[in-house]
Amino acid sequence: MAYIVKKVISGRPYFYLVESKRIAGKVRKKTIAYLGANPTIAELREVLADFTHMESEKAIKQFRLFAKSRR
Repeated sequence: MAYIVKKVISGRPYFYLVESKRIAGKVRKKTIAYLGANPTIAELREVLADFTHMESEKAIKQFRLFAKSRR
């Protein structure tokens, strides 16, 4: 499953695209892409174009949903 994570570091938000997988009975998280501190739609599209090699179609779908919600 892929999802967007917001981390607050020194009071500033940073967004990451993270995928979780079950490996040997445990859930492991993998950061797929750094989305930026306050990504605009144009920046998100640019990152998406660079990540056509993503491991999961679900990650791409989640990424597009996040971009759509930021309009």
